[in-house]
Amino acid sequence: MINTTTAVLLATSWAPLLSGLLHQCLNADDPSCNGGVAAFRAMLRHHSKIEAQDDGDALPFAHIQLLDKDSAFVHMHPLGLSVNRLILNDLMGLDVFASSPSILLQNNLDSRVSSQDISYLQTHDMPLLISNVGVPPSNSWHPYTKAVHFDAKTRLAILSLPMSTEALNIQAAMGGLRYVRKVNE
Repeated sequence: MINTTTAVLLATSWAPLLSGLLHQCLNADDPSCNGGVAAFRAMLRHHSKIEAQDDGDALPFAHIQLLDKDSAFVHMHPLGLSVNRLILNDLMGLDVFASSPSILLQNNLDSRVSSQDISYLQTHDMPLLISNVGVPPSNSWHPYTKAVHFDAKTRLAILSLPMSTEALNIQAAMGGLRYVRKVNE
């Protein structure tokens, strides 16, 4: 008999790259957990096994991580914002991340106001998922962004619409959905 129903987990996280203190988040179900992204992923793996209700299997999951811009670790690290790539992509294997549109002007190549070089963060291996902003070809982020992420494990098409009061979010969502339909035809 073929199983016609597939369950998957979609998780977004605003956790910082590092957890607070060493004694935090020892248990995946601890409601007081203030852990970082590694603790979040451990919790996600734990719950994907529980939700599968099958010994040995786990539900496939997609994890979209918000860029850590504000933690002390990011500000003190020599790579600055680019340390996100080191942790999220190189160590954890995430293949996409989300951020507010302000990241598009944080590289010194794109703004005379910024003194940061975040070129290391820009990679095809972990592009920025942002669905409601048109990134012009003159912006250094242009080749490293995508409007829709097609997750291979879950077979989900994922859009990221950073919070905004703009009516453009509706148009961006509709455009993203039309693109998904076209790809699936």
